[in-house]
Amino acid sequence: MTIGRDGKAIPMQRVLRRDPFVDEVYARNVATKKPWVNSDRSTHIWQGMLPADLPAGTHRLTVSGTDEYGRPHTGWMVLEVTA
Repeated sequence: MTIGRDGKAIPMQRVLRRDPFVDEVYARNVATKKPWVNSDRSTHIWQGMLPADLPAGTHRLTVSGTDEYGRPHTGWMVLEVTA
């Protein structure tokens, strides 16, 4: 899986860790969460380093990868870098 900037791919690595979003959802819903439901390490988290020289402003981040069946997938998000 890679993230791209100006057409240049930046490699990403799969990391085995708890999903911060799931942890946050469980923390918000303690009263309704079943006691046997726990956040465990996730296998779907990938991370990569953004370039250190990324200027302040709005950027479109494109992520491309291939699933276990060999099908390509591409997604994107907009992020803002502040000074």
